[in-house]
Amino acid sequence: MTESLLSVIIPVYNGERYISDAIDSVLAQNYSPIEIIVVDDGSTDSTKKVLKKYKDQIVYIYKKNGGISSARNAGLDAVKGEFIAFIDADDIWHPSKLKKQFSLFDEYKSLEIAIGLSIDFEGTLIEKKEKTFRLTLGNSLFKKPVFKKVGRFDEELELGEDTDWFFRARENNISVAVHKDVVTFYRRHDNNITKDKKKFNFYVFKVLKKAKDRKRNGSSGSVTDMAKPNNMEELIEIWHTVEKFEKK
Repeated sequence: MTESLLSVIIPVYNGERYISDAIDSVLAQNYSPIEIIVVDDGSTDSTKKVLKKYKDQIVYIYKKNGGISSARNAGLDAVKGEFIAFIDADDIWHPSKLKKQFSLFDEYKSLEIAIGLSIDFEGTLIEKKEKTFRLTLGNSLFKKPVFKKVGRFDEELELGEDTDWFFRARENNISVAVHKDVVTFYRRHDNNITKDKKKFNFYVFKVLKKAKDRKRNGSSGSVTDMAKPNNMEELIEIWHTVEKFEKK
């Protein structure tokens, strides 16, 4: 396994209930060297107090509240690592996430992004639930230069900013490996921003419109040209592109 420095970005806003679980799951990984960058997006609860016990294990950045994309962009400004990963403040990484994903970078020399699967949970974490493939940052591991190719996160988007970023990665012909190991546990709770269906649907429409606009402006590899998958297997097949890069 490679021993390159990994920067983990954790954006948090009023995350006092779960932020410790997220950080502990990163610290439990069998990988080093690693830096953990926690971007506090203007929390008004006890998040800062909770984070004090990790003061020697994290880089803490406080900023005025500006949304999830601005928090992640602030994290990107601070990274020192050759690889980058993300975890939301209410989610948990599988203990073998980094081991599984770094092994793919050793296998595929052209690889730029590795994406695994996730499991949703409420309350007690139970692994024997349905696996899901999502285009989410927490499921992924990135080579740092990919953010120069694709760009930063769109701060106009309060939701769907990760999907928008992956769409732009597709348009920029980024090499992606999708593997079927569970790497993230996605916590369902009352404060999930995706629970607001009206808001969620609005941003889905906005993300798709941005993709269509880029296509009209000459962007290649647009996701608007992709066939609609019928199941998870077909979706994985669409996004797993690394082999065609390896054959060049």
